[in-house]
Amino acid sequence: MLLRVLFVVVTCGALPVCQTTSNRNELPKFLTPGGKLQARLVFRDAQQGFAGVSGEIWTIEAGGHFSIARFLNERTDAPYWGRDLTPAELKSVAEVLAASNFLALPDSFGRESKVNSRLLTLVFGKKKSVLALPAGEGVTEETSPPAGDPQTIAWHNFILVVRTIQALAKDRKTL
Repeated sequence: MLLRVLFVVVTCGALPVCQTTSNRNELPKFLTPGGKLQARLVFRDAQQGFAGVSGEIWTIEAGGHFSIARFLNERTDAPYWGRDLTPAELKSVAEVLAASNFLALPDSFGRESKVNSRLLTLVFGKKKSVLALPAGEGVTEETSPPAGDPQTIAWHNFILVVRTIQALAKDRKTL
């Protein structure tokens, strides 16, 4: 039996995604026929510290409204930034979720930290995945798992989704 794999390059901003035919068949799990996301996509960037847990919550609503708000422990401020994504941007987000095999990401993984972990959480519908990083470690193109980590692909897929979300807010002003 001859196995054929079709590779398509999808871009979301400047982020290329290698997408196979099987990933593209996953697109309906993330995008409705009307071009909306199947569920809200939330990225929570939390840093444990002296005052508790603080950070930002990045939310892309199913209809395309994108907002960022700060939080401290259980208190979340009103969003300080927001915009509506275009239909093409929403489709790109869905394509990245499909290409990254988001629904198969581990529920929890990453590096153990003795103090003040940075916890990155992605939630889409009922699926939640948490990546733990050492205190202060950022999410960049260079963010990678420890050498020999058996979940290297999951790391790269998780970071791809995070970097895609971040790229959609690249022109934001921080307060």
